[in-house]
Amino acid sequence: MMYDAISSLFTDKGKSEDKAEAMFKRYSIDTAKKYGEGGYGATFPAIDNETKEAMAVKVIDTRRMKLESILKECTMLECLNHPNVIKIKDHGLGRKATGQDHLYYIFMELASGGELFDQVRGCFVGFRCGRRMSATGVCPTIQKREQRAHRDASDSHCYLTSAMPFFIQL
Repeated sequence: MMYDAISSLFTDKGKSEDKAEAMFKRYSIDTAKKYGEGGYGATFPAIDNETKEAMAVKVIDTRRMKLESILKECTMLECLNHPNVIKIKDHGLGRKATGQDHLYYIFMELASGGELFDQVRGCFVGFRCGRRMSATGVCPTIQKREQRAHRDASDSHCYLTSAMPFFIQL
């Protein structure tokens, strides 16, 4: 499955560019506002133009992270079906015509409640609570049930929904 995805990126150039065009017709990205940034890319707000659903898009620079690793993560997340795991809606390379073909876009559900780390920071005076609590409690429980592993499970990768009660999403 992943081999087919990687292979099609290099053998079906026309189809790949058509997919990128279709993806950017369907989704709009607000690059003026950034949700977060890491070593490989950044996350921005996005809108599904067909459903008007608010989303997030992770934009990853394939010059910093191997395309194979990105596709592996996307393939794994597409297979997961759990209410506490953020669902991927679409993903693909950027458009060559706009010079964005080195960027990989992952459109996903929006978890608008912020990071778990921000909610638990300072909750236990004198203790470093955040990372240990979620990394050894919440995240592995979901990973074990789904028989999958997140490569960097920590509270800074656990997001909250804005609904009450808060739900944790990975």
